[in-house]
Amino acid sequence: MMRMAAVDLQNFIQGKELYAYDPVTREKIAQVTYGSDGRCVVMFANGTNDRGTYGFLEDTYWTRYDVFRNGETNSFYLTRVGPELAQAYHLDGRPAYLQSPDRTLS
Repeated sequence: MMRMAAVDLQNFIQGKELYAYDPVTREKIAQVTYGSDGRCVVMFANGTNDRGTYGFLEDTYWTRYDVFRNGETNSFYLTRVGPELAQAYHLDGRPAYLQSPDRTLS
């Protein structure tokens, strides 16, 4: 599948509330709010949460949370797998989470 173009990726993420799902089990992992100001908040299914920042670089985006993923900056690209569903990948090609504005995957 092809990577989302920069404008499509930004439109999918910026200022949106998305849900993260395990790409294999499709279990809901978290809810992520990407503010229009470059700040983000993740609320995990286990009740914990974390704050961070995010941004864009061409057709990729990066996140850095206070605690999640050891507080390190991680970069991703997206491929569309459905009308309201995208698969995130680390830049080395490893799959990350499925992302969707939908609260459940059918």
